[in-house]
Amino acid sequence: MKTRYWFLPVLLATVGGGAIKALATHSSVPAYVITEIEVTDGEAFREYAPRVQASFAPFGGRYLVRGGDMQSFAGEPPKRIVVLAFDSMERVQSWYTSPEYEALKGLRDKAGKARIFAVEGLAP
Repeated sequence: MKTRYWFLPVLLATVGGGAIKALATHSSVPAYVITEIEVTDGEAFREYAPRVQASFAPFGGRYLVRGGDMQSFAGEPPKRIVVLAFDSMERVQSWYTSPEYEALKGLRDKAGKARIFAVEGLAP
């Protein structure tokens, strides 16, 4: 009896493709932008704040923290904290150097003193 294994390449391609997709999905780790800002010009900040979200949304960025009540456990508390989440550090860098955000940096600097940094999270 001759057995035909025509389905084997199809099965391997299907399973292999799924495995490759799963690896690609899990190969990037999330990244977070943390901003500590002391607002010194309220008018400039009121102009900057509503425009910044439109600059990072196309890059998959979203707010996790946007001001809010804080409690300091050690050291001086920051004036205001904002945390953004992105799918990867590459997405953060694409947003931060984008023309959309470049156009807002001067206004941000006028609004106050900021420390901005990005950190990779843990893989899912």
